[in-house]
Amino acid sequence: MVALIRNGTAPTQSALTGSTSLPPCVDHDNRCSQTSYKHLLCNPNALPDTQKYAIQTCPLSCNYCAEYLAGFTPTLTTGPPCEDKMNCTILVASSMCNVPTVKNLCAKSCNQCSHGILLNELPVG
Repeated sequence: MVALIRNGTAPTQSALTGSTSLPPCVDHDNRCSQTSYKHLLCNPNALPDTQKYAIQTCPLSCNYCAEYLAGFTPTLTTGPPCEDKMNCTILVASSMCNVPTVKNLCAKSCNQCSHGILLNELPVG
């Protein structure tokens, strides 16, 4: 399980190991952007139940994205480490990265990585 940071900022995906999937921080009620509604909900001195409602309903307008995202466990996808399995200098210089075998053998040099994880392991052959 990956712990989320609660210091007022949500972690970036690059701060986590592997690829993660978190929901976007969006408001779930059209009234969230209304000044009177924001004043009522986004008050830092609001009752705990009101603040909980604001976090769940208007996280973007109330600037509660970190708290909102802390309520989710990100889906963590890991894979094999992204690395070249051979010296790929000549293959990359020859624009061979579109060949599936080269893409697999030269994953790092052919930009097949995300945060150090191989995106799609392709069969060799």
